[in-house]
Amino acid sequence: MSQLDKAMVNQVVELGNRMHEIRRHLSQITMQLQNAERERAIARLSLNHIDQLPESTNTYKPIGKMFVLENKEDLKRQLNESMKQSAEDSAAKTSLRDQFVTKLKENE
Repeated sequence: MSQLDKAMVNQVVELGNRMHEIRRHLSQITMQLQNAERERAIARLSLNHIDQLPESTNTYKPIGKMFVLENKEDLKRQLNESMKQSAEDSAAKTSLRDQFVTKLKENE
């Protein structure tokens, strides 16, 4: 095997490793994006249910294995913040995912 063939084989192996690494990152980002979307959907559903409750209803916030009495307006504010943060995370992850898809196409 000539020196040129060895160099070509090394380049092919390196390119294959790089593509594998990009695919791994892409799948991680896709899972993180799905988790952010799931969190946003849960917060939206919770907020809709809380909005339907009468003002006199006690609301509780889950913390680990316990529930803490929380003011309805504070709970709504926290859910809105959670939705906003999930939307920002989702936008950032989408941008990052698009970058990895572009890199993957360039390496193919």
